Amino acid sequence: MRTIVERMLPSDFLLDLGVYMQTAAHIELAVWQTTMHAEGIDVHSAEAYRQFVAIKQSTTKLLNRFRASASFCPGWIADRIRALADQVEQGLETRNLAAHGAFYWEGEGQIGAAHYFGRGPRGAREYFEVQQPATRQVVEETIQVANQLLHEVIALRSMVYAWRFPDGLPWDDPLQVADDQSNADQSASADHPTD
Repeated sequence: MRTIVERMLPSDFLLDLGVYMQTAAHIELAVWQTTMHAEGIDVHSAEAYRQFVAIKQSTTKLLNRFRASASFCPGWIADRIRALADQVEQGLETRNLAAHGAFYWEGEGQIGAAHYFGRGPRGAREYFEVQQPATRQVVEETIQVANQLLHEVIALRSMVYAWRFPDGLPWDDPLQVADDQSNADQSASADHPTD
């Protein structure tokens, strides 16, 4: 059975949208985890963990807390946190469009979206309609930018873990450690190509 949306939009776009949304979700997760450990959460405290779960419920609060967590870290980590916080912030409207936009086929290889962005402080907020359609190339480039950001945030999380836990992580999750190392290696090779 095909759904209404599957009849409205190309399947490759729907797959790309899912890939993008999961990439964005993992960026948010890695930012959240980095923030907790940059601030020095007591990993054995259920109460401390609950407080951090509450932060994760608001992207704006999480991003502000992530940026502020730099003050708990040495300069080389703090600089990276601030730079990545700026990159994450730059991608918020795209993420919100992907999550909340009602997409439709415009023909000639273009996807449109019914969505509005609010800008400015509450009470004086202005709203702008999304008017630029997206092509396959734009969608692919957007996914690649998000994927690179995910690599960088995971590498940062690894740096924070190594700084906070020089004798090894206080929890036993070898899969997370392997994933962090793999992404840190990929990010480093992307920063310093061998050819």
